[in-house]
Amino acid sequence: MERPFQNLPARIAGVAIFALLLSFGQAHAAKKERSWRSWPTADRLIVSYGLYAPRIDTKVAARSRNQPVNFGTVVDFESQFGLDDQAYDPVVAVRWRMTKRQSLAFSYFSIDRNGASVLAQDIEWGDDTLEAGATVFSYFNVEALEAEYSYSFVLTPRWDWSAG
Repeated sequence: MERPFQNLPARIAGVAIFALLLSFGQAHAAKKERSWRSWPTADRLIVSYGLYAPRIDTKVAARSRNQPVNFGTVVDFESQFGLDDQAYDPVVAVRWRMTKRQSLAFSYFSIDRNGASVLAQDIEWGDDTLEAGATVFSYFNVEALEAEYSYSFVLTPRWDWSAG
């Protein structure tokens, strides 16, 4: 006749070893999951600063509502209004990896240009005419704030293939 508690210490030891192995496996999986944060491709927060140096060519024409589309003088802001055709402006960007696969990025830059010039020819601007010989002061400013969400489809220590 078998006693029900005869192998109890062995059974408890077996269950304890099984639970220990199971918890070790889960801890190892959790550790492996956390280890992606040490990869060079998976930085949690990236702040970058750079230089934006566009070559700029701005041409416009103005007309009033009742005039044909090809009416008006084409104005080249750089040559006729004295604006610089090259700008050097800082760019600031921040990327935050929220989870292993998801990240948000923000960037900002601004271009501020102004100039002065004496007009060499008449310029028809809508219903107004700027006469040759007139001194004009001009400015053309642009600010851009960009936001991006991206999802990493492949994230390895060497690759981050994402779309956003």
